Amino acid sequence: MPEYNPPNPPRPESSPGAPPADEKLRERVQHRTDEARQQAKDTADWAKQKGRDTAEAGKQNTASRVDNLGDTLHRTAADLEEQNLGMVADYLDQAARGLDEFAGNIANQDLGQLVHRVENFARRQPGLFLGGAVTAGFLMARFLNSSGSRRSYQTDVPREPAYPAPTSAASTSPSETGTTPRGY
Repeated sequence: MPEYNPPNPPRPESSPGAPPADEKLRERVQHRTDEARQQAKDTADWAKQKGRDTAEAGKQNTASRVDNLGDTLHRTAADLEEQNLGMVADYLDQAARGLDEFAGNIANQDLGQLVHRVENFARRQPGLFLGGAVTAGFLMARFLNSSGSRRSYQTDVPREPAYPAPTSAASTSPSETGTTPRGY
């Protein structure tokens, strides 16, 4: 039996010098892939910058709070000096100067430098670092507990009810409710 050979389907004619259709598709896919990579890079850069901005704002806020604490210690030391408690006043004033220096370091260094310094301190003085972390945690817990107790005190104040109190069924007659109480 003779073998059947189907005719070859006609191929679209391309203009001379034009790349084949599969090459055009490959170029379009590559272009879209490059666009997606660039968008991902731009998004990552934006997120990094937002993170840096947030960290910088937090750093400045922390420096301001530490500086305020130092100012408070300076004033307390001056008050104690007036009350002839010079030894305690000297300790507080020394601590206040340390806080002033610390606040300046926080404000004037970038976040990477601060993290590096804290890591180095933790390696050199692990006991002091852990003791400071425990003390800071204890003080933070006390602060949060005292803040929470003040808040709960404020919410214990009686208020007007949001809805009027329901009337009891006993105060209405069966004809008003449309039902008869049990046992009648």
